[in-house]
Amino acid sequence: MLVKYSCGCIGFLPSTASGESLLIDNCDRDQGDMGEYSLFFRHMEAKTCTPLTEEEEKKYFQELSHLIHLGYRMKDLAYTVSSIIKK
Repeated sequence: MLVKYSCGCIGFLPSTASGESLLIDNCDRDQGDMGEYSLFFRHMEAKTCTPLTEEEEKKYFQELSHLIHLGYRMKDLAYTVSSIIKK
């Protein structure tokens, strides 16, 4: 389940022994980075959080799935280009 923290970060509830939360969308990123997600851990103990709606969760998971797919396509493209250059 994804949650929205009081600061605006989006991520999972803390699941590490250190109490860190895995975040996918941070509140303090540059405004020009809209739509660019990354995975990172941050201490969020002092923050309150609320669950995202099913629709909001679906949006984030679809976007992450799309980014993963693009990564695989880029890897395939790099392999193809590398194969052509070696010939």
